[in-house]
Amino acid sequence: MRHREASPAFCFIALTLILAACGGGTKPGASTTPAPSGSTPGFVVTPPASSTATSSPALTVGDVLIVDNSYQPDEITIRVGSRVTWTHTGAAIHSVTADDESFDSSPSCPSPPSGCMMQGATFSFAFTKAGRFAYHCRVHTTLMTGTVIVQ
Repeated sequence: MRHREASPAFCFIALTLILAACGGGTKPGASTTPAPSGSTPGFVVTPPASSTATSSPALTVGDVLIVDNSYQPDEITIRVGSRVTWTHTGAAIHSVTADDESFDSSPSCPSPPSGCMMQGATFSFAFTKAGRFAYHCRVHTTLMTGTVIVQ
């Protein structure tokens, strides 16, 4: 029988998830699993899949890609009660952090870097009230900005 060793990337992701489970609370209304449609608002961060595929997922309404040093699209309009999902497709570490602190994919980012979104990770947030919600990356504060318009 042939044994395979765990890759450094797998070990890093596993350690990150274990450490994340040990610390900090969440914001009010936040959850660690996606909320069913029409339920209490919240957010979820999904770790990257163990795939080496490099193709970008197809965009649907409410989806934003994190591509290298930009959010695509950088402005999105949704209805109250909709969920936006950001998918990290670039190579550098990033976050999705509301300017008003109402949501944050990575509260400990950038220190340590393991607290940031890595390639393949997703972050979702349900918007329950109308307004303009500006957000940025904690690592690239002025370079990476975006806006969610909720109507």
